Amino acid sequence: MRIDEGFRRHIVGFSIPAGLCNCGCGSLLPQRKYRVLRFLDGHQSRKPLAAWLAKYIDFSGDCWEWRGHRWEQGYGCVWQNRKRIKVHRAVFEMVFGSIPKSVMVLHQCDNPPCARPSHLFRGDALSNVLDCIRKGRRANGERHPKAKLTEEQVEKIIRLNRSAGLRPWSIAKLFPVRPYAIEMIIKGESWKHVYQRVGNS
Repeated sequence: MRIDEGFRRHIVGFSIPAGLCNCGCGSLLPQRKYRVLRFLDGHQSRKPLAAWLAKYIDFSGDCWEWRGHRWEQGYGCVWQNRKRIKVHRAVFEMVFGSIPKSVMVLHQCDNPPCARPSHLFRGDALSNVLDCIRKGRRANGERHPKAKLTEEQVEKIIRLNRSAGLRPWSIAKLFPVRPYAIEMIIKGESWKHVYQRVGNS
C-alpha cells in the first residue's frame, strides 16, 4: 500500500536538516562562530525514533516485525524521551498523527510485534475486547487459566438444579466452588456458552 511504502521511504532515508539537533527532537541549534554543533547539551546519547525503526523493523514479510526489545505480551518497545513506548503506537502516530492516550492502536493481523501501518487501526478498550472475542483469542470456559470447573461439571450443575431442584449451597458441596459461583452458573451469568447449550438441548 502507498501508506506503507511512504512510511518505509521516510524512515529508511531519514536525515535531519542542517541547523537542528541530530537527536531528532526538532530543536534549533545555537549558532557558534568557530564550531559546528550537532547536538544540544545532553542530547548526544539520544537517537531519533526513525533511526531506531529503520534499524530494528524487518520489512521482508507481510508483517513488518520489530526485531528489537519486546514487552512480555510480544509488543515491540523503544525508549523515546525517557519513556518506554510501544513501537506500533509510535509508527501509527508517525503516519497518521498524534492520538490521545485513551485511544488504543490495534492490530488487524493479531501479530503483536508487527509495525506495518496498514495493519494498524484505532480503537478503544471496548473495541479491543470485541475484536479479541470476534477472532476467538479470548480465553473463556475451560481455556481460562483460573477456571476451577470443566464444561462437563457446569452442565452437571445446571442439570442438578433443573431436574433435581437442588439449591446453590447444596450443589456447592459437590464442586470446588462457592455457592455464589453456582448461583451465577444457574442464572446463566457465567459460563453462558454452556448455559445456552444446555438450555437448547
